[in-house]
Amino acid sequence: MRVDPKLKKLWNQEISVVRGDAKREAKLWGEEWRAVGRILDHHPPLYEIGGYKSADEFARKELGGIDAATARAQVRVAEHATADDLESYGMWRLAAAIGWFEATHGPLPKHAPLDFDRLNVEGKALSACSVAFIKGARRRALSGKKSEPTRFRDALEKAFAKHKVLAGVVVHEASGRTSFHGVPNAALRVFAEAVSATTGRVT
Repeated sequence: MRVDPKLKKLWNQEISVVRGDAKREAKLWGEEWRAVGRILDHHPPLYEIGGYKSADEFARKELGGIDAATARAQVRVAEHATADDLESYGMWRLAAAIGWFEATHGPLPKHAPLDFDRLNVEGKALSACSVAFIKGARRRALSGKKSEPTRFRDALEKAFAKHKVLAGVVVHEASGRTSFHGVPNAALRVFAEAVSATTGRVT
């Protein structure tokens, strides 16, 4: 199949940023992930020009074995945070904080920086908030309710936050049923053990 030379050139430009010094220099961390975002969001996706059949395949082979959902979370964080923020708060806490901020203040423009040190989630400094607490605050903001999160969802999110491979798993509980989204295949055993241990304590 003939490849558009302009798309091939663009792919080469972006992937050189991803593969280059940006991976080793903190000051270029954001640019690396913004390049990843441009590869994923381009129409057609630029990873196809690089020979990858899916976003997951691209992320797994070019970004250290992560899946596409984690890559997109990294891209989102890079749009609004610095490398120092990443070191201070961690990627998943920053991603959750951005979600909460947009739920309470409206969508953020691309490249709009957030002062995470001054961010307060329901009266708590970000450094004192767990990922589960921030996600719960976002849900309450979107629903307009101030009720506490359901006991299974809250307990499971806290348990998943202890495992890096499960930090991005989304838990939904309603009408006596609990569902999960975004469980990495490679983490299914850890996921099952966390669920079993947690639900045993809740029940």
